[in-house]
This record gives sequence, structure tokens and C-alpha cells, in this order.
Amino acid sequence: MEEQIRNVAMLKSLTPEGVRSLAAAASRVTLKSGQILFREGDPTGGVFIIEDGHITLTRKGTPIADLGPGQIFGEMASLDGGPRVVTVTASEPTTLVAIPPEPYNAAVYGNLAVLKEVLRVVLSRVRGLEDALRRG
Repeated sequence: MEEQIRNVAMLKSLTPEGVRSLAAAASRVTLKSGQILFREGDPTGGVFIIEDGHITLTRKGTPIADLGPGQIFGEMASLDGGPRVVTVTASEPTTLVAIPPEPYNAAVYGNLAVLKEVLRVVLSRVRGLEDALRRG
């Protein structure tokens, strides 16, 4: 799972030790096409990296984004401990790398370069969410 973690753009600045630590805490999750991983409003869990397949993010029934291999999601709820802000559904058979919130947050908050990149991505996603809701 180290390779999947190293290949995530927002985690590129992690040290090799940070990557190993996340990989040691990670597990794999397999979803069937149409299976919901979590729903908007569910309690936080952790972050997920798409290894194979694709997922669709929706908010209040409005499609927000389609994500594929190498992309990460769930970081917003992991960082602030709040509820999930989207529903995540597999749009085809999908394999995910699941990282619990505690090791993810330790890696992010322990590396300023990673924290800056995560914040940049999260803020970009919030803006995209607002735009999608206005259009939807």
C-alpha cells in the first residue's frame, strides 16, 4: 500500500517513514458497483485512496465529482472530525486503501508541506462543492 500512498499528489511531501506509517495502519476495502461507502452526515471515519475503479461523490443528491485511481477522499471529515459532507458510491467495482483518521492526521499535521497541500485541495473542493450546489 506504500505505492498507492506515495502516488497521491497531496501526500508527495511525506517522508519515507511517514509513508510506511500510513501503510502500516491502512487496510483494503472492496466495493461492488452501486455500493455506498458512506452517506452525507455519517460520522467521520478516515481517508480513502482509490486503488482501482471509480467512485461518485454526491451532495443532497447532486453529483459533485467522479474520482478514479490515485485520488484521495475523506480528508475533510478526517481533519476536522465532523460528519461526512458527501455520499460516496462506487460507480463500478472498486478497491480502496483505507487509512484511519489518527495516523492520517498525525502525518498531515506533522509535515507542513503536506498540510499546505491538503488545505489547498480541501479549499478547492469546498469551492467546487459550492459551485455544484448552485448549478444543481
